[in-house]
Amino acid sequence: MFRFIKEHSYEIVKLFFTQIGIAVFGLVLSFATNSNPQLWLLSSIFSVCFYCAILYSEAWEIGAKDRPRILNGRLKDSNSKGFIIALFSNSLNMFFVIILTVCLIFSFLGEFFGNIYAIVWTLQRLLSAMYMGLNMYFSPKQILDSRYYIQPDTFFQPLFYLLAIIPPVISCGIGYVMGKNDRKLFTVKK
Repeated sequence: MFRFIKEHSYEIVKLFFTQIGIAVFGLVLSFATNSNPQLWLLSSIFSVCFYCAILYSEAWEIGAKDRPRILNGRLKDSNSKGFIIALFSNSLNMFFVIILTVCLIFSFLGEFFGNIYAIVWTLQRLLSAMYMGLNMYFSPKQILDSRYYIQPDTFFQPLFYLLAIIPPVISCGIGYVMGKNDRKLFTVKK
């Protein structure tokens, strides 16, 4: 496993920085559209689709670079390489989800776990800002002064961010397989 990380650290870090870039894009869209819940949801869906399309493209390039080595027998053919690279690039997200879950489980022990939860939840929201509209739409809400606020201290939040890892992993996996097989989703007829 460490050998895999060492050999593919560039791709893993590149995919992670892509997430940060799209998170900034999603954050800007969230600030621009948060006054209208339907528009906020649509902008979030657009951000997630755009994020998956970029990841697909980057994973396709990785697969296309591996294609000659696979055909020459210098590299073992693996359909799971794109999925694994995407999982490693999302390892910080998974780590945050674990911390959120542990803090929720042990929140009855005191304020310490609540403070850690609040910090990690804020960091996770920023890191996955492209999902903010979706999170706001589907989260359990409470009403204060005739305004809706999400309830951050529920098990919905870690579950949501755990499920948010699935689309990038799937798009990277499909992109890698398509790239190594030299296939494209949208081909142009010559």
